[in-house]
Amino acid sequence: MRFADTRAAARPRLRHRHGHRRRIRALAVLAALACAPGLAAGCRASGPRSAADVGVGQVDPAARSQLPPEILARGLVTIATDPTYPPDEFRQSDGTLVGMDVDLARAVGAKLGVRVQFTQVQFRDILAGVQQGEYDIGVSSITDTTRREELGDFVTYFQAGSSLLVRGGNPLTLYPDDESLCGHRVAAQEGTVEVDPVLSSRSAQCVADGLRPITTVVVAAEADSRAAVLSGRADAMFEDAPIASYETAHSGGQLQTAGDQIDKAPYGFALAKEDKPMDDAILRAMQDLIDDGEYAAILSHWGLTAGRVPAATLDGAIN
Repeated sequence: MRFADTRAAARPRLRHRHGHRRRIRALAVLAALACAPGLAAGCRASGPRSAADVGVGQVDPAARSQLPPEILARGLVTIATDPTYPPDEFRQSDGTLVGMDVDLARAVGAKLGVRVQFTQVQFRDILAGVQQGEYDIGVSSITDTTRREELGDFVTYFQAGSSLLVRGGNPLTLYPDDESLCGHRVAAQEGTVEVDPVLSSRSAQCVADGLRPITTVVVAAEADSRAAVLSGRADAMFEDAPIASYETAHSGGQLQTAGDQIDKAPYGFALAKEDKPMDDAILRAMQDLIDDGEYAAILSHWGLTAGRVPAATLDGAIN
């Protein structure tokens, strides 16, 4: 989840494992993530999809007609992404850009009858780059929130929460929804909602309950969180549930998720604020992908069907 809110969030009430405090209502875990790439035998293969496999020949004239004239003239949509979040967006060993978001963006481009061009950008800079006109869209597992909607528009297309990763066997008995994290070191990537509000609000509740705060180990990249846990610099880490499932599947048993995912929220394609033609074009194209089954096929390919939504929405933040 990207672009952390800078204002304080309401503190969650932490659950005491001995029953003395009210439990946070935990959200259901993404069961279908059991079929995330490499997680279990019998799951659908999740290798890269060729651009030729995505949405070819399915131009929606009505959606295309909504595009701004300058985009129609150049026949190209520029997309900012941070490809360090498998299986959503990442690079293979040969540098090929793949992932759920990559496939969805290409399919949207096919609906609009334009080419898509990805630019690798640090996620903390994506939203600002879109608002400043450097890119047409930001597509990078970006969580839509009401505060972010004050700065930009979002076409939502997926649901995901945050997961807590710990060392294999969970030796410190840590969970995301109780007081067990109080006094511990938890890593999260700079600028994500895992830093704020997920960790900041839980740490504040620890203090309010007379316990030690959580020490947030802020890192520059997702891989740094993993390294911090495995090296002992952090006791646990938070990251988006789809990425957490992928990480555990590829950790050789060194990492595992603890408890259920929390704070489930929608992902959105980030767009410039109140750019109605672009909003309408992307919204219609995404809805067409949902209606014609291409959306479901892409999610199934990446083992992410549990995050499926029935309809695309404009500015559909939950909180």
